[in-house]
Amino acid sequence: MDRGSGGHGGARPGGRGRHARYGHPYFHRYLHTHLKPRVLAEIDMALYHQPHHITVENGRISLPSPAQNIIYVHRSPTADLILFNCDVQPFPHMMYRLAGEIARFAASINVRSVITFAGMPSNILHTDKPRLHTARTAPHAGLDMDLPLLANGIVDGMNGILLGVAATEGLAGQCILAEIPVYTLDAENPQAGLAILSLLNNYFSLNLDFDAVYADLNGMESRIKKVLNDLSHKARKLMTQFDNAKPAETPAEQNGEQSGLSLEDLQKQLRFSIPASARNRIEELFVMASADMRVSRELKDELDRWGVYSEYEDRFLSLFLKNPKDAGGS
Repeated sequence: MDRGSGGHGGARPGGRGRHARYGHPYFHRYLHTHLKPRVLAEIDMALYHQPHHITVENGRISLPSPAQNIIYVHRSPTADLILFNCDVQPFPHMMYRLAGEIARFAASINVRSVITFAGMPSNILHTDKPRLHTARTAPHAGLDMDLPLLANGIVDGMNGILLGVAATEGLAGQCILAEIPVYTLDAENPQAGLAILSLLNNYFSLNLDFDAVYADLNGMESRIKKVLNDLSHKARKLMTQFDNAKPAETPAEQNGEQSGLSLEDLQKQLRFSIPASARNRIEELFVMASADMRVSRELKDELDRWGVYSEYEDRFLSLFLKNPKDAGGS
């Protein structure tokens, strides 16, 4: 679970509300640094996740550190906050099992509802103030605040699965989504983090200091400016090369025949650009499907979702040649 989650426990007469949260890494690192919550429990992630890559630093190969799923508690002026933090997403076919373990634990300590946080890709700039939306498992589930509803869509990963599973355990669920620019899908977004943190700060009277967030915002602005300036320079250089180049005529053009790709050929050659995180998820699903053909259905859905099935078609079909017995039951 690389995005944080949170649960919200309804207030009881004469008592404190108990809230559980699950959010993205930036959000959780900030809360952990500034709230200094105490460790409540830890879930062994060996069953739910194994690394599917190695790391290289200064040319040296090593395995990533073991994944951790730590549950923290913080007593705010208005509620007990239960914070779930994990630095990876579990195997897709293990998400329901892990979500059930978390939901049952939350119910056992009298959490009434669960809140998760997610990014919502949108056509905004990184300098724009992101808007917040919400989706709930019931009309009044979660925090009592006026946020526009997400009319339609999906919530990927544990941020969504946890809410659905928690509802089966009698816990109300809410997802709060912050807009993020589509060109920052694979980068941390302090702007979205600030929007969510400000909302929680006001709701729970956390007295948070946002100086570190503003410093991160300035750092993000500098990095994006550098990238855009570099791209602009390369684009101008490339256009100059195009303008100065005089293409040689092909034999067809010399004979007055029309040349060039047909629309169909062009469409075949165009490659839809998807974020690196999606490519990584597809690679992970291929590895899992090679060991368990039941995962092939989820892999096919992921390829169709990003519109890249044709790009992976031969590789996908080869799974069934390698596992003919398993394929019949998938």
